[in-house]
Formats: sequence, structure tokens, C-alpha cells
Amino acid sequence: MAQSPEIYRPGRFEPTQITLVGDGGSQDLQNFAGQLTIFENVFANCLFGELAIGDAKNLIQDIKLRGTERVIVEMVSIRSDTGAEQCAPLKYEFIVTGIVDRVMKEDRESFYVLKLVSPEGYENASRVATKRFDGDPKAVLNQVWNEFCDAGSGGLDFFGLEFKRKEFVFQANFWNGFRCMNYCLKQLAPVDPYMPNTLVFQSDKKNYCTSLSRMAHVYKSSNTVYDSFDLIPNLSEESGNNREDGYNYIHPFIDAKYNVMDGITQPIFADIMHDLNTGYMGSHTIGFDMHKRLSYRMFFDYTPQQAGIEGLVPVQGDHLLPYKWDSFYHLRHKGGLNPIHDNIKFHPYSNVNVKMGNHNIWSDKDFGYDEFHFENTAFRDSAVAEMTRHQIDIIVNGRTDVDLGMLVFLRFPNPKEKGDNPSESDVYDEKSSGLYQIIGIRHDFLFGDAFEHTMKLEVIRDSTEKK
Repeated sequence: MAQSPEIYRPGRFEPTQITLVGDGGSQDLQNFAGQLTIFENVFANCLFGELAIGDAKNLIQDIKLRGTERVIVEMVSIRSDTGAEQCAPLKYEFIVTGIVDRVMKEDRESFYVLKLVSPEGYENASRVATKRFDGDPKAVLNQVWNEFCDAGSGGLDFFGLEFKRKEFVFQANFWNGFRCMNYCLKQLAPVDPYMPNTLVFQSDKKNYCTSLSRMAHVYKSSNTVYDSFDLIPNLSEESGNNREDGYNYIHPFIDAKYNVMDGITQPIFADIMHDLNTGYMGSHTIGFDMHKRLSYRMFFDYTPQQAGIEGLVPVQGDHLLPYKWDSFYHLRHKGGLNPIHDNIKFHPYSNVNVKMGNHNIWSDKDFGYDEFHFENTAFRDSAVAEMTRHQIDIIVNGRTDVDLGMLVFLRFPNPKEKGDNPSESDVYDEKSSGLYQIIGIRHDFLFGDAFEHTMKLEVIRDSTEKK
């Protein structure tokens, strides 16, 4: 078994198990593993991973490695210089779905990568649903999960989410479980219509079916933040004072000097075509009831300039959803917010949704007047698109206590030239700094002599702070 070093440092982890279990038996991989990468994302319904192997013992033949084997990983991350402070142990289990990028050397050693997926992801890919689901929406979603996705990790965690509908009917037509649940969430409006970004996703902690806005609201209501990170070293040499006052931090590094971002990228700073095509700032929904032969039109404009939509000539039966930006939940640090899309004009005809249905299936109301469904379509498309509108990717020291949906506090330097004896407000960019929400995590565990753990956190915000 490979021995971990005695020198403790930020991002250090200690593996207690990494085992491959297949038809040919089990094999301890600690002397073979090079790097383990695990991907978590709110837009991916399950976990994925990659395990780089250096093989000098022909494991492919000895244990008949071909796919469907299980990889079991247990580890703990360190939170202090002494190694005394640790996160709770974490256990991963994956199914091998492929063997790729194999390179064979003259000394008979070979290198390859095992493609991994969570057991729930494998179970989902192995089955399709062809049945009718009927009942309370949460019961329907749980039934789909239990029958077509669950592999022993537990049921769905709704994080307190409730739906407006009390009865829901859904007919699955040769769809896998994830596709069924993704479709259902597009039809179901939450009790709070201004938290519509509902998603089903898996972290290494839980299986979630909830709204990202609701998760942010719950964490923010209790001032609970994962940790605070700086792009520049702390202003003071004293450790611990770079964490923002007033927040409850989740098992942070004992020494806050470790909370420095090692790298930062912003995949999208501005993309108006994305905004137009996704329905972020507005949309036009057309519904048609095949049974009653009723048509329905609804216009949604998310932009603050709306005083009536320019060029729109309403007809009888049209519904114009009023300006809602201030009504939707937004992350805020000091209180005042600016929309990211501020001062951008928009017309809802740039994004059109066509909804076909039957009032006898979806509701006891006429299809053409099912405002829950139509409002949710417009609101959800906008809210989900907003999640990627202002995304930042940061590289930080790894810990195993992080989870999707958590909040982080980021502080960025002010790019303007500073005078003598600058204040903290002069040093930090208060408009860009503030609260962000984690929507993606890439864990990189480096084995060998390093035992180094780094994370790429994909974080988002839905507004900017007013100075």
C-alpha cells in the first residue's frame, strides 16, 4: 500500500481505500493509481469520473478488466498544518464504463484511463420506463427514481421544495429515468414561482431534486457559507481575518491563508445571442389544447425596461406577465442589486415555445388557462439560463466537505490604481466581490508522492452588487 507523506499542507488528502472489484477478484489500486478526477454538476444528473492507471502487472488480463467493474474509493481531506483537523471521511463508488487512452511501453508497463459513472447513472442508462405515473408530484418523481435510477444511495432530497399541483399524471414512453424526471420538472411549477430553476442532480453527498434558488435561499437565511476565498493574499499577515464577518462557515481551513484562489477564468462575460435563444430575458409561449381546441398566448419580459412590450399588439386572450426581476430570488450581500442584463432591450418574439396538450391529462382546468404550467415554462427557462449567464471558475485547495448548491464568498482586487495607505474598499472590487453559488465541482486527486487534492469550483451569481 502506498504511504502518504507526513508533511501536511493545504489540499492534502489521505486515501484509506481504492479498490477495483471485478469478475476476476479485487485489486488494491493505491500503487497503480495516478490521478482520480470526479465531476459533479447541477446540469449532470449523476456523477462521472476518470481514474488514470499505471499498470505494470497486466491487470487487464489478471482481473479480466473490460468494464462494469466497481471502483471503491475512501478518503479524508486535511484542514490544518498538523493534520489533526480533518473533514469527515468520504466514500465514492463507481462503475467502470470504458477503458480509454491506453499506451503500452517497451518495459511492458501500460497506462490507461478508466471511465467511471455512479451506480445510479449506470442503472439509469440500463433501463427505460414505459408506464403511467399518477399522484402527488413528489411521489411521482420518487417513484421514477426508485424504479429506474436508485442503486442503493437513498431517495431524492427535495430540500424543502413543494409544487403547486397536488395531482400529476405522466406517461413515460421508452425514456430513461433521468429523462422522465427532467421532463416532469419542466411541467411542474414550485409553490414559490420565483424560484423556478428546478433540477435533478447528484453530488457525492445526496441525490437532489430541488430549486437552486431555494438552496441559495436556505443557506443565505441562516448566513451559512462554505468558505471565503481571495484572489490576492490577505491584506493583513494575521491568519483568519480574510473571512467576511457575519457568516457561519462550514468547517473551513483552520488557517485562512490557504483560502487563496490559484486560478480564475470566466467562461462567459457577455453573450447576447445566448440571452436571445434561451429565453433568458423574454419569451413567447403558444399553447394549444387538442381536446378543447383552445389556443393560448403568454408573453414574458424579464428586462427592467418593460412598460409594455414594444411592437406587441395584444389580441383577446393574450396574457402579458409583468416585469418580475425584483420578485425572483437573487443572491445579495449588502442589499442593493443590479440586473446583469441592465439596460439591454429585448423583444419576446426572439424565443418561442409551443406547448401541445390535453386538459384531461394535465389538469382539471382547461389547458388554455393552466397558468401554473405556462408561467413556469417562461420563468424556468429564464432562471436556468441566468445560472450560466455570469459564471466564474476558480481553482482552490481541495476539501471533501464541499457540496453542490452551497454558497461561497469571493473577493476580487480593485483593478484601479491605489493611492497611499489604501482602505479595504479601495483594495477590493466591491461590485464583483460577494456571494456566489456552487453549480459545478471538479475534484482532482493526485496520488503518488503528492496526495494533492485541488478543486475547480464553477460558481454563479444572478446580479451584481450596487456600490
